[in-house]
Amino acid sequence: MMTAVFNNTQCVEAAETVGHFLYLAPSALITVSSAFTFFVFMAIYAKFALRISYHINAKILILLNMFLHLLFSFATLVNYTVLFVNAIVAKEACDFFFATSSCSVLRRIFLFCTMLNSLTQAALVMERMYATRNINTYEYAGPKLGYYLASTCVIASISIVTYVTYPEISNEPVTNCFAFSSTTIGDRVYHMFAVQLFLAIITIIAYKRHLKYLKEVHQEYDGHLSQRYQSLQTNLVLKYQGRLIYISSALISLYIGFSSTGYLIRPNFTLQHYKQFAAVIFIMPHLSFFSMLQYYYIFYWALDAKKKRMTDTMYSPLNNRKDYMTRLREHWTIDYKCLESGSASPRSVKIGFGLTDY
Repeated sequence: MMTAVFNNTQCVEAAETVGHFLYLAPSALITVSSAFTFFVFMAIYAKFALRISYHINAKILILLNMFLHLLFSFATLVNYTVLFVNAIVAKEACDFFFATSSCSVLRRIFLFCTMLNSLTQAALVMERMYATRNINTYEYAGPKLGYYLASTCVIASISIVTYVTYPEISNEPVTNCFAFSSTTIGDRVYHMFAVQLFLAIITIIAYKRHLKYLKEVHQEYDGHLSQRYQSLQTNLVLKYQGRLIYISSALISLYIGFSSTGYLIRPNFTLQHYKQFAAVIFIMPHLSFFSMLQYYYIFYWALDAKKKRMTDTMYSPLNNRKDYMTRLREHWTIDYKCLESGSASPRSVKIGFGLTDY
């Protein structure tokens, strides 16, 4: 217990903060959102078995992004479950406090996943740009690029989070493991969020420019089946993944905007009211639910598009050509009679049977 560390005023404020509706309601909503992330993932697995007709490198990055959202939701569930259980069993006001040392792993998972999310989205756009640049051979490329980009994103995320959390003091009091603004690393965390926002803006610009480029050059691949397929696949991947980029950017932008406003007006709040305000604007944990829900529709749309292509292929006019005997019969009953009478044939006599052109 933390009773011996904090004074009575701090403990009373912590108890009043956590027990207030403005703190509990957003926390409950975050818990439900995190739980539903797993339900949506199970629905994806049950209905689509994670099958999607993308290049292996794109699949690697997409699966990595899905995994980080599951990890993020797991950490969020643990955090808020402990918070609610602790609020129920707490016997003294100071029992509502946690030391940052007991939250170390959860805090780093939270920051790691948010950073990795931004990096994997940028990496996927880069992978699609590389696919377009090497459109003649990329269809037969192996998973080397996907593993390289994925490992680079993971290593970069770990390095950034290590740098951000290095100055953390182990015995700082927090009412929530995901509370950063009231700790020594608060400024560093918000700087990291600002970097993510900047990266998201760069990613969106690259994404939109590449889509525009694809529309301009798609017709140049006329007659080249492999090139047209790669161009179409890149367009589909970016089209669907773009929604995830927009969702992530929107949530980060809103959170940074809200938190920056709260940081500026913090002197006008009591510590209790500021923490309640922070709980209300803390929308980052919802990112995983919205992203996983979007993945459900990505798999659904991809499967639907595949079925449509198969249907179009089965019922294509190219597959409704008349068979050899039918065309031969028409030749002798129509074209040959016209030739006998000396009149012009109503259709081309060159029908590809190896017969002589008249």
